[in-house]
Amino acid sequence: MVNDTTLLLDLDGVSVIRVERLENGTRRVHLATADTSARACPVCGVFASRVKGAATTRPRDLPYGEHPLEFLWHKRRWWCREASCPRKSFTEQIPQIPAGARLTERLRCAAGRQVRDAGSTVVQAARDLGLSWPVVMDAFRTAAATVTEAPLPEVSVLGIDETRRGRTCWEQDPDTGKWQLTRDRWHTGFVDALGTGGLLGQVEGRTAADVLAWLSTTPLTWRKTIHHVAIDMSATYRAAIRTLLALARTGADREQVRHARWKFLTWCADSDIPEVRTLAATVDRLWPEIAAFIDTGHSNAKSEGINRVIKLVARNAFGFRNADSQRLRTRCVTTRRARGHLRTAQLRRPALRWAMRASLGPGADVAIHTEPEGPHPFQDLLAETCITVHNLPGQNT
Repeated sequence: MVNDTTLLLDLDGVSVIRVERLENGTRRVHLATADTSARACPVCGVFASRVKGAATTRPRDLPYGEHPLEFLWHKRRWWCREASCPRKSFTEQIPQIPAGARLTERLRCAAGRQVRDAGSTVVQAARDLGLSWPVVMDAFRTAAATVTEAPLPEVSVLGIDETRRGRTCWEQDPDTGKWQLTRDRWHTGFVDALGTGGLLGQVEGRTAADVLAWLSTTPLTWRKTIHHVAIDMSATYRAAIRTLLALARTGADREQVRHARWKFLTWCADSDIPEVRTLAATVDRLWPEIAAFIDTGHSNAKSEGINRVIKLVARNAFGFRNADSQRLRTRCVTTRRARGHLRTAQLRRPALRWAMRASLGPGADVAIHTEPEGPHPFQDLLAETCITVHNLPGQNT
């Protein structure tokens, strides 16, 4: 039975019989089964023809309107006519409302997407949808599988940086009595520093062994696509990268850069100012990293930006007790390209041009300039070299 109320509800497999309003303002919607496949036996698949009885369930659905919405699904219980089937009887079920389910599938999926895509906390999503924390967290883990199980995108510039996740956790071994580290206070993140891949993965700890452990899990073909690695002032990360990726520095001509460096250091030496001489010593000590940045233009700026989002997620959740849940949350928030909660809506160019003309007045001519499309300016350089390490000076997160 298809009517306007059924179309408004838009729940596949059921139709609306009637709607009534209770004294407390709750709208009670009476549903009937509209999908003929609901009377197929879930074990043998044979369609039943003999009714055993009636059953009524109260599945919960997405909130709609200011007042609560309550479902009453009037369905039937059938006898299975296959004699060899171990399932003698069964109740009707549809993909949106499986047998024994208390929630519709679209409500469960909406709860997972609200945490995965909208950046909402599990507690806030549970409050908005009227669900419990375990239900929302389970739905989020299911929705997050599309992110964690997806293959890694090709990365030409890999960014590696650490971020602090919380306090260090220790547990005492009951046999030896020694205290063992169970949770490190640092997480190391791997970022697509040039493309749109976002956060590629996280590992607990910030030692060379931790970095090698994550890189060793990636395919060799994926590691071969990496041409540059951008890191901060960390000798540990540099050692790990050189161990596994067999890095080689670029062979670009640096005569002009060397001349500018010589002029700067000479000026600092002749200034006879202690602070300026200290600056010159620092620049000279970090010169290989500065030269690498000048040659390629790559930096760990995107890694630092993703660290800011990771900290924002932790603040919104008032901290995490479970480090695995924290890594899953931050991976989804910083990996998916449709991060609407992190950026404002982008206007299309015709609409943007119309809005600018309206603000400037009639007769105004507006030209929108875009970056020319073409090969990457460092394409030839990337083809000649394997990988360049950017051990850049900057703040540690």
